[in-house]
Amino acid sequence: MKFKNYLDENTNLTKQARLLRFVVFILVVAVVINGYFVYSSRVKSRTILIPPYLSEGEAYVSGKDASDNYLEAMAKYACFLRLNYTPGNVGKQFNAFLKLLTPPAYKEQSGVLYKQKEDVIQMNVSSSFFPIEIEIDRANKRIFVTGMLNQWTYDKHFVTDERKTYVIEYRIDFGRFFIENFIGCGKSKQGCFEKVKTEKKEV
Repeated sequence: MKFKNYLDENTNLTKQARLLRFVVFILVVAVVINGYFVYSSRVKSRTILIPPYLSEGEAYVSGKDASDNYLEAMAKYACFLRLNYTPGNVGKQFNAFLKLLTPPAYKEQSGVLYKQKEDVIQMNVSSSFFPIEIEIDRANKRIFVTGMLNQWTYDKHFVTDERKTYVIEYRIDFGRFFIENFIGCGKSKQGCFEKVKTEKKEV
């Protein structure tokens, strides 16, 4: 009788162990599936945004891409920070621009912008840029911005007054816009292609 009870108890324990293993397996599968959907919703979700310089329509970011309106607005904002300044606000403008850069770009550009800030203050130069045309190259993640660049000294003597094109190389990570490169390159988009190629070779 005792032996039979022992066998019955052992059988019950074995069944309980199997049941517990099955429950643990189900929980692990549920956690993995839940994690996948959370990650998927984070990557694929579409967020409606109203960025600076949004002229019309809505803008959104979805995963690693964004609407044309959003990219155009961020390009205008980047150009505003980088190319519109006076001796009084140049530090504030450049610091805000640096926040848009990727870490490698920040490391490369911070010294350049610090030197330019000192020159702007010393020579009392102001600058303004008026975008005329914006073209988006999604395949290469580039935005070409063409406009009029005006720079002058405190006595209204023009340093430059010309049409100029800039290329912004960008990326979007989890809904945030980052600038990988900002290049001034002559009066046309063709000049930008040549400038980008030259910089890639140097790197």
